[in-house]
Amino acid sequence: MTKPWVFSDVSYGRECPYIKDVEIWIKPSIDVKLRYIAEKLRFLEFVAYLKIEKIEREDKIIYFVYDMYIPKQIVTQASFEVDKEELGKVLEYEGVVHLHPWRGESSFSHIDKTCVNLNHEISILMTLDGYTEASVKVRVPCGKTLIVTLPRDKIKVCDKEVLSELDKLDELIREKITTVVAVNQSFHQEENITHSLNSGKDDVENDEKLMELIFSD
Repeated sequence: MTKPWVFSDVSYGRECPYIKDVEIWIKPSIDVKLRYIAEKLRFLEFVAYLKIEKIEREDKIIYFVYDMYIPKQIVTQASFEVDKEELGKVLEYEGVVHLHPWRGESSFSHIDKTCVNLNHEISILMTLDGYTEASVKVRVPCGKTLIVTLPRDKIKVCDKEVLSELDKLDELIREKITTVVAVNQSFHQEENITHSLNSGKDDVENDEKLMELIFSD
């Protein structure tokens, strides 16, 4: 796609107090294919279109990438142009990923933001070293669509089946792990227990007093 779409209700941003945490999970087999194409083309850009499933969880929204399509395209070191005959086909796909053909970090260009990201629910950027950035359209309660920029640690290679294992882990954490509230600074001051890196023996004695206070009835 080469022309920007204009949406009056779309704005860019990284955070909003009314939306959940957002992540992108890429199916491992899709990740292998994308990296293989990137290594084959080396110093040339390319684009692939993605099928996604939106998974709403209690604490986050996950966009799971489970399929991809490689259209006919003309590529250079700095651009890609999808064959016009493919435009009807690629509209069936909600997501997109494209390569900046070098190693290291990279970020979306102005053209990426206006001509690629606005046209898709999710847009992923990758280099020869992997995924570096993504944008996701998130609807917020005020009625607008926020373009949320995701850093690389929010783009994960993971299968959807892992979610059931994470649910089991959540139950295990609630059942077997008890949190302990740390003693606050004012409590230290009231009991006149001080800590110093240079106090030697006094430091050990003070630690013993503190432990007695914590665990005494």
